Amino acid sequence: MGGGRVLLAAELSERFARDLAPLCYGLSFFIVVNACVAAEDRLAGRPIITALTGVGVFSYSLYLIYYPTIMALRALLSFIARPVTMGVALIGMTVKIVVSVAVAAIFFQLVERRFLDRPARASVARHAGATVRVPR
Repeated sequence: MGGGRVLLAAELSERFARDLAPLCYGLSFFIVVNACVAAEDRLAGRPIITALTGVGVFSYSLYLIYYPTIMALRALLSFIARPVTMGVALIGMTVKIVVSVAVAAIFFQLVERRFLDRPARASVARHAGATVRVPR
């Protein structure tokens, strides 16, 4: 039974058999996570995965910095152009994402990296841009 079918069963059990809903939701997410783990080997080494792995190194910095960055950019970009069309809105969103990632990378280098343990810092530097493989 695929994850979609189990999720559908979870939705139906929510309405008709409430006692089965937690089991069905848990089973559906178990199937989805296993599918992602199985796809990990096939996707390793692709450029987008390598880039996302590099972003994962400073993801906490991204979490900390994205909201203030987006708010500052929103104020700045509102003077330049109002998103009256879909194209202007997409360009603004792209600029916000790229700038947020760049500011987070700088924040990581200047602030967060100093608080990492020395062995962890060496590990982060060694694994930056490499995919992590979990032995089975």
